[in-house]
Amino acid sequence: MDALLKKLNYKAGTIVVLNAPPEFRHTAAGWKDEFPLAEAPGNEPASFLLVFAKDAAEVASIVAPASRQLSPTAIFWVAFPKQSSPRYSSDINRDKLWPMMAAMGFSPNRNVAIDDDWSALRFAPAAQDPGRWA
Repeated sequence: MDALLKKLNYKAGTIVVLNAPPEFRHTAAGWKDEFPLAEAPGNEPASFLLVFAKDAAEVASIVAPASRQLSPTAIFWVAFPKQSSPRYSSDINRDKLWPMMAAMGFSPNRNVAIDDDWSALRFAPAAQDPGRWA
């Protein structure tokens, strides 16, 4: 299994990757050779979702709707540009993403580096809303 998928705690099922930047497509293509991969949400709830958001507007327009299509045991990651990225500048970072996601009913539980340009936060239903995905 790919080292990044291990880091992202992928276990099984379709990998849904939304809004991936062009430089990530090679990585996703490698995953597709080994695991089911989708670049759009399907009719079934997603069990593994990685959403890329370049800015706060994309968190609202892409992440928020996608988060409503998660299975109860989903692994849910939101990737955002690192502040040190030479390729991207952004109005979001880890500390700004937390409250944005909290407003959607999620709390962060892990932070990982994807590459030189992207980090990702894993989210779960917030403690005050444990039945969100039930």
